[in-house]
Amino acid sequence: MPRNDANTPFVLTLDNSDSAIRVGLANVRHYLESCDVEDDLCGPVEVVLAEALNNIVEHAFGPGMLGTIRLEIMPGIDSVICEIHDNGAPLPDNALPPGIPPAVDVPRAELPEGGFGWYIIRRLTTDLHYARLDNENRLSFKVRGERF
Repeated sequence: MPRNDANTPFVLTLDNSDSAIRVGLANVRHYLESCDVEDDLCGPVEVVLAEALNNIVEHAFGPGMLGTIRLEIMPGIDSVICEIHDNGAPLPDNALPPGIPPAVDVPRAELPEGGFGWYIIRRLTTDLHYARLDNENRLSFKVRGERF
């Protein structure tokens, strides 16, 4: 497969649907592989993007609300820089959630089904920033290789 120019950001615009997110994640993976980004970096990038994009679809947009999500991906030597823009509702208090995982030392029947997303995002990224500008959410972060 020919190597893409990793000096030019990969830009992808998606609608706010689960199916568009799945296709978008596959396109990002294909792009990263075409830039010779190693699997041990592609995987965490995919996980973080999946968590962030699913949060946008689920929380930034109400049921039936149409919206647009734009991704900008820039691979580097040992990291990938990502920026996500969406025109959904802002994060509560215009701030990133703390990313504290829910308690798992509870009886099995009481184990949480969710609530780990921001914890995962915070653990796998550096330079995590959020801003609300011109009625648009902007989330940026860097994922570095060999963080495990």
